[in-house]
Amino acid sequence: MDQATVLAAIIGAVVAVFVMFITNNVTKMNELDSKSGWRNKLFDLASKDMMTLDDVYLLRATLRFDKHEPPYELYSFKYFSNEITVFCDELVLKYSKRSDPAIPTFIIDDVDREIIRIYARYLLKNHWEVFSSSFFLYNKEFRIKKEHEIGKETSVLIKNIKDRILGE
Repeated sequence: MDQATVLAAIIGAVVAVFVMFITNNVTKMNELDSKSGWRNKLFDLASKDMMTLDDVYLLRATLRFDKHEPPYELYSFKYFSNEITVFCDELVLKYSKRSDPAIPTFIIDDVDREIIRIYARYLLKNHWEVFSSSFFLYNKEFRIKKEHEIGKETSVLIKNIKDRILGE
């Protein structure tokens, strides 16, 4: 064999392994989602009008068990994961004083409901634009920059909702 044939075989093998790695990771991610349906549940939550405490529990269940320990950067996923955890815990305390657990507890505050929707959209957008794109374009700086952009956008949305509804 000549050098060109060997080089072509090596390049072909590297490309095949790279494509297999990407395909395998995307397949694992899609299989995990199809089993749990968490993206569909978040999508449904982001579009709901009336919400109950069960929806708060759903949002909280999409996050890790415990909060992230510092250090982490402002607007990072770890930061927002902690923010969502605290928000959900506060809502549980605020709304869980019910006399009959068989009756759904509705989230009646407009700001609370809208922030639940914003956080659900945040998790979907972060997953799609940061996590999913990292399979195809693995660049740590790109991922961090995108994660922070989404975090800043989310903070602005929450501030605007509070300003508009509460008149703060």
